[in-house]
Amino acid sequence: GLAAFAYGMAAGGTDLARTLAFASLVFSVLLRSFAARHADRVLWEIGWSRNSILLLVVAISVGLQVGLHMIPPVRAWFSLAPISWAMLAAVFATALIPVTVVEVGKLVRRARALTGAKG
Repeated sequence: GLAAFAYGMAAGGTDLARTLAFASLVFSVLLRSFAARHADRVLWEIGWSRNSILLLVVAISVGLQVGLHMIPPVRAWFSLAPISWAMLAAVFATALIPVTVVEVGKLVRRARALTGAKG
């Protein structure tokens, strides 16, 4: 969120910075919900489609979030700055960072547990 805000400040000022930070936080929480399904098992062990309701809710939420940014009257109602598809895609990509950190943390804990069990 802070990185998106800083980029927005440099690229277009406060309004753009707030818009990018907002999008970054929303996408981060949505993607993080996939990692929160299990404390020890990583995404590829559980599978993306195992919880179809979560998948549907996240897909609808992503669609609504994109609509907030891309439909001018809705964007104006929420006081969001106009952003390009490229910016939106970049923000979505950076939103993968929190879920990646969580998943790597699970793997590190698992490796430590295995090492501790052997030693």
